[in-house]
Amino acid sequence: MKINFLLFACFLFPISSVFSQQPFTVEVKNSVQEVLSYAEIFIPQKTHKVGTKEGTLAFPEDLIQEGDSIIVRYLGYETKRIAVSREMINAGYCEILLDEKPYLLEAVVVNRNDLNAEAFFKKKKKKLLLPYFRDHSFLVDFDSVVSGDSTVAGQKTGFFRDAYVSIDSIGLSSDSVANELVYKGLKRGYELNYLLADIFCHAKYRKRFYCDYKGKRDGFDLWSFAIRPGKGDLWRLSLGDEFVCMVSLDEKGYIANIEAQLTSHSNKSESYILNTDYTLFREKIVASRSVFKILPNADNDEAKECVIVMTFSGFGKS
Repeated sequence: MKINFLLFACFLFPISSVFSQQPFTVEVKNSVQEVLSYAEIFIPQKTHKVGTKEGTLAFPEDLIQEGDSIIVRYLGYETKRIAVSREMINAGYCEILLDEKPYLLEAVVVNRNDLNAEAFFKKKKKKLLLPYFRDHSFLVDFDSVVSGDSTVAGQKTGFFRDAYVSIDSIGLSSDSVANELVYKGLKRGYELNYLLADIFCHAKYRKRFYCDYKGKRDGFDLWSFAIRPGKGDLWRLSLGDEFVCMVSLDEKGYIANIEAQLTSHSNKSESYILNTDYTLFREKIVASRSVFKILPNADNDEAKECVIVMTFSGFGKS
């Protein structure tokens, strides 16, 4: 079984940009005033980006208007939406505090300073759990938005072979930027869904991550995995890149959901956030639904943001 670990760097390339106006700055912290690096910040119909390591994102002053909504998301935290006030605009600054999602803790002590969290994950995970790795075909229904206004939707047939995916490109040729981004997103999204499941099904890959047990939420056990410094070589991560995942196991020990964020260390590049639900096919796990966000980093004004919602079905022999 071949695995192409280069896929994790597929959307990371530098593009230069600079704001010319006096910026309006959003700063994201948690409830105890700790900076939340690389938050997802969204102003509907205007912009959708990933913030800086320092927890900030600066917008041109003329982009922000009174009454605009600022939506902030961060792995493991409750999403927050605020309305822009005249006072905020006059100040040129807005601080947004996020609350951590509540979890019900098991009667175990686990943290990243020992092996208990990984041992607990191994105990809870179904033995011999694997993603479906044989050659197969599938259908993907998708809705997408590119840069907040260009929409592309439809159904395509895909083919999986040795961790590579090909997608029927009819109607999604590179005659437009939106079509090209959606085509690449469908292909890479399915490949990443497989690779992420493969990582967390194998202890040899999981040991490259810090592992924290978060607790129970909505009937699932959740763990946070963050790449250890210097351990991202298999996925061609650059020094300073952030790769964090939230992994949910159901009561039977199957992976039910993985939410992953890969953030480039360069503010002039791009990052992605991939949130995927999994189901069973022939006693192996496959993706059932994904939300794939390909987002410019803070100082990248050239790249277009792309959000694709994908539903997978019709799995069969290729």
